[in-house]
Amino acid sequence: MTVLLWIVLSGVVMSAIALVGSVTLMLRESTLQRLLLPLVASPPGRWSGVRSSKCSPRRSSGAHR
Repeated sequence: MTVLLWIVLSGVVMSAIALVGSVTLMLRESTLQRLLLPLVASPPGRWSGVRSSKCSPRRSSGAHR
């Protein structure tokens, strides 16, 4: 990709992020409270699932008996 295309795409992504932030300011407080808990709680839950799967012992193939 050319440098100009990277610059334009980055600008579009940054604008989309800013638009999402400004839309949350226009929501009613009850709607915002209903949406915030799932949005904030889901990433740590996903990371804990990844962490536990990485730390669990793997089954051996039976070669080390």
